[in-house]
Amino acid sequence: MKHSPLLGIVMLALAFAAGSIALAADYHMGTTLHCSDCHNMHGSLTHGQDGNPANPALVGGPTTFLLKGADPNSMCLACHDGTTLAPDVMGANTGSFVREAGGLPTGTTPYESWKGHSLGSMATAPGGTFSNPTGLECVDCHNQHGVSSVTGFPVGYTNGQWRNLKNKPGGSANNTPITYAIGTNDPTKDVFERDATLGQFSTHYSINNVDFNEPNTTSSAYANWCKGCHTNFHGTVGGTEIGGVVTTGNYIRHPAEGVDIGALGGGHSSISRWNATGKTNWVKVMDPAGLWQYSTATSGATGNYTPSCFSCHKAHGNQNPYGLIEMRQTGTVTEEGTADGVYTSLCTQCHVQGTP
Repeated sequence: MKHSPLLGIVMLALAFAAGSIALAADYHMGTTLHCSDCHNMHGSLTHGQDGNPANPALVGGPTTFLLKGADPNSMCLACHDGTTLAPDVMGANTGSFVREAGGLPTGTTPYESWKGHSLGSMATAPGGTFSNPTGLECVDCHNQHGVSSVTGFPVGYTNGQWRNLKNKPGGSANNTPITYAIGTNDPTKDVFERDATLGQFSTHYSINNVDFNEPNTTSSAYANWCKGCHTNFHGTVGGTEIGGVVTTGNYIRHPAEGVDIGALGGGHSSISRWNATGKTNWVKVMDPAGLWQYSTATSGATGNYTPSCFSCHKAHGNQNPYGLIEMRQTGTVTEEGTADGVYTSLCTQCHVQGTP
């Protein structure tokens, strides 16, 4: 068989492109995108996701898209549920760190299906119209092959979409990129990830590893992304999604952008929130200058702290209703907030009225 010179050029170009994006995003991209981790060519299973040969024969194959699992969810969970190959995203964590995104519901106590994004659910997303008629899948939110923040492969991968999130969740007509910086913060990026070392799950996916910038002080890239499915739960101040704003400054729905903590006065005090004696635990917020904690080193600056979806909810879920982060301002931090937290603990993170 003769091989076209053009084919060789194309293969060389693809190899170069793959190498050039090796530093982008997280796993499932560039040199860490291994086809054989998830797909098999001949309806057989000669090795698993870790490359070891001791695996049972593939049952029920060949499967759709030549997956090693019966469907996308089971394929993802083959690595992402209770193994040491990848971060555990389902139910309780097999690791000893507090996950930034929490855990997907298992359907049984204490991770009942209404406590987060429940795989297999055919329900309509609250506040929106999106539903998956065959059941919610991991790939409804994440791109299993990686994704650029702005443009398609191979251009635009220099700083890709955070956590391989899809650009258009829920069938959105618009790109909703969430860009990020690693190691050194870049206020023009939406997320600051301190360490992205592959295999170091306890740092890479820990809440202590991630903070959120605010490149546009009137918007939230994260909230806009969530809006792809949960349309009516997010909008700009005065917008129809949150019911507008009345003259006294009250909202019908909680804003997730454009309003800083303390901006309304009357007990909404960012200084009380961030410079409180003996208080050590705070939910995540956005800040355009990266000042996520009060610091006398910044001349008493309190920052322009803005809450967003991640301030109140775990992206995957946890053991609380709707994945709420019920965090008291003292005590040991857990994926639920704190062990002794209640829902009012979350409210008083920003609203200082009542008992903290």
